[in-house]
Amino acid sequence: MTDPFQNVSAAGTEFIEVFARQLEVRAAEPAMVAIVEAYLDDLPWDKISLAVEVGCGTGPVARRLAARASRARVLGIEPSPELIDHARRLAEGIGNLTFETGDGAALPLGDATVDAIVFHTVLCHVVSPAELLAEAMRVLRPGGTLVVCDADFSKASLASFDFDPLQACADFFVANYVTDRYLVAKLRSLVRDAGFKLEHFRIMSRTVTDADGMLVWARLGSAMMLGHGGIGQPLAEALAGEYERRKLAGTLYGHLPFATLIATKAPDEGD
Repeated sequence: MTDPFQNVSAAGTEFIEVFARQLEVRAAEPAMVAIVEAYLDDLPWDKISLAVEVGCGTGPVARRLAARASRARVLGIEPSPELIDHARRLAEGIGNLTFETGDGAALPLGDATVDAIVFHTVLCHVVSPAELLAEAMRVLRPGGTLVVCDADFSKASLASFDFDPLQACADFFVANYVTDRYLVAKLRSLVRDAGFKLEHFRIMSRTVTDADGMLVWARLGSAMMLGHGGIGQPLAEALAGEYERRKLAGTLYGHLPFATLIATKAPDEGD
């Protein structure tokens, strides 16, 4: 199965609605709020007049950018018009935030017109992240800031013991919904090769113990095993039910490391 995030519109209405909800659920988790707020703290807001989020989905990160950018404009760009519709509805009344459909490898922006550009959980879902980084280099002003925040899906876990069946669900999810599970390991080299100066690289944990943030792994993972004919409907339902049981029993443990990379485009000589 090809990662459906490569072309969300082609994945169908049911997928879009499920993940529109899931994007907002994940964004509201305290661990994810902490991850996003940490890199927002790193941005030089006094030097930003235009910040762009590429692959903004339903816009939860773009809304946080807009809340920080009281004197700046924020633009969210997303290839899926269906997700843009959700983003616009959720951002009603936020005057400094707009959304446009667009391709991250061909942004509708002029050369050197952007002060900060953010890729939040985007690059692990594309075939050629180097193309998006090259486009970021093009649109950033000299001295501009690149932020990449992405999940290390090679370490995704729902396991609490050896051969935990919930881990099989997580593994099936990653195998079918992530283009490059090892993107984080390659990220620093990709950014340097694109011509950016690496400022810092850190890892923070998204840990879920009492919420539904990783329930989608259990539901979709078991649904894929069912679709492949490997398990029957009773077991598929039981696997999702086991996630719920552990959540209520206080034994749920889901873990996914997130990397944040901050880099800059070299300033013009004499700046």
